[in-house]
Amino acid sequence: MPGTPLWRRLEKEGRILDDAGNRESNVVFRLPEDVVLDGWRRVIGHAYRPAHLYGRYLHQMTTTYPRRLPCPRSSRRYAPRTVLRSLPIIARVLWHCGVRADYRRDFWRMTADALRRRDIEGMMQAAVTGHHLIRFARDAIAGRAEKSFYAPPALARPAARDA
Repeated sequence: MPGTPLWRRLEKEGRILDDAGNRESNVVFRLPEDVVLDGWRRVIGHAYRPAHLYGRYLHQMTTTYPRRLPCPRSSRRYAPRTVLRSLPIIARVLWHCGVRADYRRDFWRMTADALRRRDIEGMMQAAVTGHHLIRFARDAIAGRAEKSFYAPPALARPAARDA
């Protein structure tokens, strides 16, 4: 990311490209680019595998979240209008992640534990973020997603999305 110590070091070494051309990154790697990209694909394929990802979210919900500072209570948060507006969102998450997704077993394992603890908000955050990351990893591994996120705007290309 621009301005970080890593960026400054790479810039000093002349490894930041102004024009990446057809490369997947604006960084000149020390290893061949295909070796780096294959390693990157293996890492995100493992880290964003649904069982691993939802397992980490579940750990966060049970271990880290209870130690957070409490959010101020808001009467609007539990107002009937707010609850009613959230029901279609919850229904879509349950439909897409819990019924249609091929990772629904991992989703329900995480969801069952969250619901036992009455953590609907944590479950929704994990479900939506997890769904996004699982799709991103799959798109990236298949070559349909951008590999470099911090290239200058002139180098950034929009990621292909399937609806």
